[in-house]
Amino acid sequence: IWKSIDLARNPARAYQKALNDRIDAYVTGKVSGLWNENEPDTEIKSNYQRFYLFDIVLADRPDWPAWAFRLIDDWIDQNPSSRNDAWDSFNCAIRLLNWIKLLHDAPLESFPDEEHWENILHSIHLQLHRVHRGHSYEVPGNHVIIELFSLWLTSSLFTDIKEASEWKTLADERFTAEIDAQFLTSGFHCEHSVHYHAQVTLLALFWLCSKEAQGTPVAGKKKKKIH
Repeated sequence: IWKSIDLARNPARAYQKALNDRIDAYVTGKVSGLWNENEPDTEIKSNYQRFYLFDIVLADRPDWPAWAFRLIDDWIDQNPSSRNDAWDSFNCAIRLLNWIKLLHDAPLESFPDEEHWENILHSIHLQLHRVHRGHSYEVPGNHVIIELFSLWLTSSLFTDIKEASEWKTLADERFTAEIDAQFLTSGFHCEHSVHYHAQVTLLALFWLCSKEAQGTPVAGKKKKKIH
């Protein structure tokens, strides 16, 4: 499912082209980073912050893992922990999911040394903390369920983080309850948007499949609701 999106019909194509151009400029040294430039378009600026489509754009490069880690390092260096856009809980949640894509696809031999990797893990821990503190679980809508899914999945994978088990359990409980809040009795998403309906349903399927793979299948009623 993760790689099944047909980008030929994806409305993000304009952004994907902009990202291609920006990464080309970064690789050739024309720009020093993707987060320290004056970008007038708020959505494009947020998408850079979220590493949106980086895995697809970088995949065309034979040395893409090196550039992926370089971009992660640059983001860490240029965005110290604070309450600016970089550390908005929603941006952190999306960025963590996109970092997971990059890390999952990178071959083992491309991973950095232990000290370098600890720096990345520390940033993941800080971002998870922001998602844990920032998600507005009492407000229905696509943002909250995306943040809960990111908190749950990232905590499931990075089990060395001190609070990982606690955050995973909390996110799982709230995600399970949120399924009912997200979908109306008709089965349609509460925000009455086809885009959000598809997005949230896809996340629910990711969660459902991941839970079953972990040996903790979802209860029948929730599974039926998702179906």
